[in-house]
Amino acid sequence: MGGSMIVMMALCWRLSLVPFIVVPVILVCSKIFGVYYDYLSEKTQEAVAHSNDVAEEVLSTMRTVRSFACEDVEGDRFFDKLTNTLNVTKQKAFAYVGYLWVSELFQAVINVVVLWYGGHLVLTGKLNKELLVAFLLYQMQLADNIR
Repeated sequence: MGGSMIVMMALCWRLSLVPFIVVPVILVCSKIFGVYYDYLSEKTQEAVAHSNDVAEEVLSTMRTVRSFACEDVEGDRFFDKLTNTLNVTKQKAFAYVGYLWVSELFQAVINVVVLWYGGHLVLTGKLNKELLVAFLLYQMQLADNIR
Protein backbone atom coordinates (compact mmCIF):
# COMPACT_ATOMS: atom_id res chain seq x y z
CA MET A 1 0.00 0.00 0.00
CA GLY A 2 2.81 2.38 0.89
CA GLY A 3 4.70 1.57 -2.31
CA SER A 4 1.65 2.27 -4.45
CA MET A 5 1.13 5.59 -2.72
CA ILE A 6 4.77 6.61 -3.22
CA VAL A 7 4.69 5.74 -6.92
CA MET A 8 1.38 7.56 -7.34
CA MET A 9 2.89 10.63 -5.68
CA ALA A 10 5.87 10.44 -8.01
CA LEU A 11 3.64 10.17 -11.09
CA CYS A 12 1.42 13.16 -10.30
CA TRP A 13 1.30 14.80 -6.91
CA ARG A 14 -1.85 16.79 -7.78
CA LEU A 15 -3.80 13.70 -8.75
CA SER A 16 -2.53 11.69 -5.80
CA LEU A 17 -4.13 14.12 -3.36
CA VAL A 18 -7.56 12.64 -4.14
CA PRO A 19 -6.84 9.11 -2.91
CA PHE A 20 -4.62 10.42 -0.11
CA ILE A 21 -7.56 12.37 1.29
CA VAL A 22 -10.07 9.52 1.04
CA VAL A 23 -7.81 6.61 2.11
CA PRO A 24 -7.60 7.78 5.76
CA VAL A 25 -11.41 8.02 5.84
CA ILE A 26 -11.63 4.43 4.56
CA LEU A 27 -9.12 3.27 7.17
CA VAL A 28 -11.06 4.99 9.99
CA CYS A 29 -14.30 3.39 8.76
CA SER A 30 -12.54 0.02 8.66
CA LYS A 31 -11.36 0.46 12.23
CA ILE A 32 -14.84 1.42 13.46
CA PHE A 33 -16.36 -1.50 11.56
CA GLY A 34 -13.74 -3.88 12.97
CA VAL A 35 -14.63 -2.96 16.54
CA TYR A 36 -18.37 -3.30 15.88
CA TYR A 37 -17.90 -6.59 14.00
CA ASP A 38 -15.85 -8.01 16.88
CA TYR A 39 -18.65 -7.02 19.27
CA LEU A 40 -21.23 -8.76 17.06
CA SER A 41 -19.00 -11.83 16.79
CA GLU A 42 -18.87 -12.07 20.58
CA LYS A 43 -22.67 -11.70 20.75
CA THR A 44 -23.02 -14.46 18.15
CA GLN A 45 -20.76 -16.79 20.10
CA GLU A 46 -22.69 -16.09 23.30
CA ALA A 47 -26.02 -16.74 21.57
CA VAL A 48 -24.78 -20.03 20.15
CA ALA A 49 -23.43 -21.00 23.57
CA HIS A 50 -26.80 -20.29 25.22
CA SER A 51 -28.58 -22.35 22.57
CA ASN A 52 -26.16 -25.22 23.10
CA ASP A 53 -26.62 -24.96 26.88
CA VAL A 54 -30.37 -25.37 26.54
CA ALA A 55 -30.00 -28.31 24.15
CA GLU A 56 -27.45 -30.02 26.40
CA GLU A 57 -29.56 -29.45 29.51
CA VAL A 58 -32.70 -30.86 27.92
CA LEU A 59 -30.97 -33.84 26.35
CA SER A 60 -29.19 -34.74 29.58
CA THR A 61 -32.46 -34.61 31.57
CA MET A 62 -34.69 -36.15 28.92
CA ARG A 63 -36.42 -38.52 31.37
CA THR A 64 -37.30 -35.67 33.71
CA VAL A 65 -38.62 -33.55 30.84
CA ARG A 66 -40.79 -36.41 29.63
CA SER A 67 -42.07 -37.26 33.11
CA PHE A 68 -43.37 -33.70 33.56
CA ALA A 69 -44.62 -33.56 29.94
CA CYS A 70 -42.55 -30.44 29.22
CA GLU A 71 -41.41 -31.33 25.73
CA ASP A 72 -43.25 -28.39 24.16
CA VAL A 73 -42.02 -25.94 26.80
CA GLU A 74 -38.41 -27.00 26.34
CA GLY A 75 -38.81 -27.01 22.56
CA ASP A 76 -40.12 -23.45 22.69
CA ARG A 77 -37.27 -22.40 24.98
CA PHE A 78 -34.73 -23.85 22.54
CA PHE A 79 -36.55 -22.22 19.62
CA ASP A 80 -36.34 -18.82 21.39
CA LYS A 81 -32.59 -19.25 21.86
CA LEU A 82 -32.17 -20.23 18.21
CA THR A 83 -34.25 -17.24 17.12
CA ASN A 84 -31.98 -14.96 19.17
CA THR A 85 -28.94 -16.56 17.51
CA LEU A 86 -30.49 -15.99 14.09
CA ASN A 87 -31.22 -12.34 14.85
CA VAL A 88 -27.67 -11.67 16.02
CA THR A 89 -26.27 -13.44 12.96
CA LYS A 90 -28.51 -11.35 10.70
CA GLN A 91 -27.24 -8.22 12.42
CA LYS A 92 -23.69 -9.36 11.79
CA ALA A 93 -24.41 -10.08 8.12
CA PHE A 94 -26.07 -6.69 7.59
CA ALA A 95 -23.13 -4.95 9.23
CA TYR A 96 -20.71 -6.74 6.93
CA VAL A 97 -22.76 -5.93 3.82
CA GLY A 98 -23.00 -2.31 4.95
CA TYR A 99 -19.25 -2.14 5.37
CA LEU A 100 -18.69 -3.63 1.89
CA TRP A 101 -21.16 -1.18 0.41
CA VAL A 102 -19.55 1.85 2.05
CA SER A 103 -16.05 0.67 1.12
CA GLU A 104 -17.02 0.13 -2.52
CA LEU A 105 -18.79 3.48 -2.57
CA PHE A 106 -15.61 5.22 -1.39
CA GLN A 107 -13.60 3.35 -4.04
CA ALA A 108 -16.07 4.40 -6.73
CA VAL A 109 -15.91 8.02 -5.57
CA ILE A 110 -12.12 7.92 -5.75
CA ASN A 111 -12.28 6.47 -9.28
CA VAL A 112 -14.77 9.05 -10.52
CA VAL A 113 -12.89 12.00 -9.04
CA VAL A 114 -9.51 10.75 -10.29
CA LEU A 115 -10.89 10.17 -13.79
CA TRP A 116 -12.56 13.58 -13.83
CA TYR A 117 -9.60 15.49 -12.43
CA GLY A 118 -7.09 13.42 -14.41
CA GLY A 119 -9.03 14.08 -17.60
CA HIS A 120 -9.01 17.77 -16.76
CA LEU A 121 -5.22 17.69 -16.25
CA VAL A 122 -4.73 15.83 -19.55
CA LEU A 123 -6.95 18.28 -21.46
CA THR A 124 -5.11 21.28 -20.01
CA GLY A 125 -1.75 19.71 -20.87
CA LYS A 126 -0.51 19.38 -17.27
CA LEU A 127 -0.41 15.56 -17.42
CA ASN A 128 0.37 13.00 -20.13
CA LYS A 129 -2.34 10.49 -20.92
CA GLU A 130 0.19 7.67 -20.39
CA LEU A 131 0.85 8.89 -16.85
CA LEU A 132 -2.89 9.01 -16.20
CA VAL A 133 -3.25 5.37 -17.28
CA ALA A 134 -0.27 4.37 -15.12
CA PHE A 135 -1.74 6.32 -12.21
CA LEU A 136 -5.08 4.54 -12.60
CA LEU A 137 -3.34 1.15 -12.59
CA TYR A 138 -1.51 2.02 -9.38
CA GLN A 139 -4.78 3.29 -7.93
CA MET A 140 -6.43 -0.06 -8.72
CA GLN A 141 -3.54 -1.80 -6.96
CA LEU A 142 -4.00 0.51 -3.97
CA ALA A 143 -7.73 -0.30 -3.89
CA ASP A 144 -6.95 -4.03 -3.87
CA ASN A 145 -4.53 -3.52 -0.98
CA ILE A 146 -7.14 -1.57 0.98
CA ARG A 147 -9.70 -4.32 0.45
